[in-house]
Parts: sequence; structure tokens; C-alpha cells
Amino acid sequence: MTQMPDGAPMGTLTLVPVAQIEKALQQRRLEMIAKEEHPHAHTCVMTLIIAVQDEHDNVEVFKTVEQLAGKYPIRVITVQSTAGRGGDELLAWINAACEGEPSAPICSEEIAIQAGVDSVDRVVSAVRGLLVPYLPVFLWWRGSTPHGDFLWRGLRPMCDRIIVDSILFGDGAAALDTLRRLVGVGGKRMSVRDLNWERTAPWRAAIATCFDDREILALLPDIDRCAITYAAGGEKELPSARAMLMQGWLTSRLSRLRGHSRTAPGKSWVDVAPGRVVAITLTASLNKAAVMLVRQPSPSGIEVQAHGTDGGLLRRWRFPAHTLTQAELLDGCLETLGADPIFESALES
Repeated sequence: MTQMPDGAPMGTLTLVPVAQIEKALQQRRLEMIAKEEHPHAHTCVMTLIIAVQDEHDNVEVFKTVEQLAGKYPIRVITVQSTAGRGGDELLAWINAACEGEPSAPICSEEIAIQAGVDSVDRVVSAVRGLLVPYLPVFLWWRGSTPHGDFLWRGLRPMCDRIIVDSILFGDGAAALDTLRRLVGVGGKRMSVRDLNWERTAPWRAAIATCFDDREILALLPDIDRCAITYAAGGEKELPSARAMLMQGWLTSRLSRLRGHSRTAPGKSWVDVAPGRVVAITLTASLNKAAVMLVRQPSPSGIEVQAHGTDGGLLRRWRFPAHTLTQAELLDGCLETLGADPIFESALES
């Protein structure tokens, strides 16, 4: 008996022959239109391909897609090629659903394809035939480093953007090296986004807001040292890719920090995952000027103290910094087209 992909919402995905995917989607749309009180057009803004390596990861994927369904009319193609499935058979499921106000629903299409490790060429061919013409194609690679992976080699050339999570690439140095290689491979044709980079957004926003204050901005010419602390991860401590991305961003914004910034593990936090940034300190070597940011527990936030050249307290802030969900992180990677020069500068620093 053929089963649906693990984690798929029961009763939503329908098993169809690969060659009949478009016809089945059209039929599903006609069934939906018949139930709608208001007329609506069939539209789409992008194709999102999701490459899943771990079968158990399907649960997270379907939850994330459902959360985005109310914002983007998109075609989602989930592909999975696993060594545990033998032969060259391809299995496909389809679904179409609408979210939002009944008078202006946003409708998306979902296609799930499963195959054995020997069917990569057939998977790539099937995906190519399902792309929406003349619209951007995004590939969300949910796995470890893609270099050398056959599915990656087949899917990459058809994509305008690659979305990855460097937290899955290993230690900090290896993660950033993989990101640099991805940016190099893509060139101007393909942009790269990293969910782990999106996770640094609250810290980057807090630092930028501090220096919007004229009195604090006056300290900037003296700032020439930086220390970034991240939550410890256990006995075998590996560098934090997230902390290194923050280090690269600060160095790219303030070149005199190059060679004078460091990342280091701090204590283990009960409510903080290993590798997450917990403190950033910007200081001056010639006086007592300093800007210190520290993560605070419930309610989650970032507390900041700014000290003048004599060490006296100038300002205090507290910024909200809730943990971004997978859907929010992905949304940040989908919002804009083209390269992210600030992210790429952080990688080069």
C-alpha cells in the first residue's frame, strides 16, 4: 500500500501519476471554484522547490508551508530522494488550498514527489516540467552542505535563489566556507539566502538603533574592539556560525574591527540553544567608551548600555527579540529579489 509523505495533513494530498500532475491540479482548482461564493483568478508569484533529505523533516516542512499559504500565491514542489527507497519509481501527490478572506482568497498549490536515490534524473526532469513559466524559482535546501549531492546538481541550474540554513553545515568555519562557495557558484544569476543570517536580524537592528542616537554615534570613531559571546554547546565546543556571521557583519560595517574582534562560548543557558548569540560588547582601546548588548530572558529581549569616553552611563535601551519561527525566517528569504549585498559583505569580512 502506498502511503503519503510522513507528516502530510491527512485528507489533503491526493496520490496521482507524475504525468497527470497538471491535469489533477486543474481539476482540484475547478472543484474549489465551485465552492467559492466570490469569483477569483488563478495566479502565482513564484515556484518554491523544497528539497528534503530527512523523511522525518516533512512534518516541519508542511507546517511551514501552511503558515506561508495565506501570504503568497505560490506553487510549492517538495522533492525527496532517499537511499531507503529502491528502484526508479516516482510517487507524486497534489493539493490546492485557499487561505485568507473569502472575498479575496490567496490560493496555493502543493506538489510532493518521492523517489529512490537512483531516480534523481527523473525527479529533476519532473520538477523542470512543473515550473511556472516566467516567474522566479526558489530552492529551499533543507539539509547539510549540498556540494557533491546529485539532486542539488540537477536542481540548482533552474533556480534564481537558493535558501539554506548554515546551522546545518557543521562548525562555524565550515558553514561560512560553504556559504561563500554557494555565492561564488551562483554569481549574478543566482542569489543566496541563509536562515541563520536571518536569525541575527534582532541583534543587527538593536546595534543600528543605538547608533541612531547622536550622542552614541559620537563614540563610533573610538570603537575599535568587539567581543561576541554565544551560548555554550557542551563538551566539544564548536565555533558558532551565527556568531561568526555577526562578527563578519560588524567588521564589514566598521573596518577597523578587522583583526580586533573575537567570538567565544559563554555559559550554558537553560532556555537558549547552543550557538545563539547572548552578548555583544563594542569597546574603545584608548578610552572607556563602550556599547554592551546582553540577551535577557522572559520576556525575551536585548538590554543595552552605552558608556561615554569617561566610563559614565549615557543611555539604556531594551529591545524586543522574540525567537523567529521557521516560517518567519523563510518569509524573510522570500520577500526580495536579487542578491543581499550586506549578507555577502559579512561573508567576505
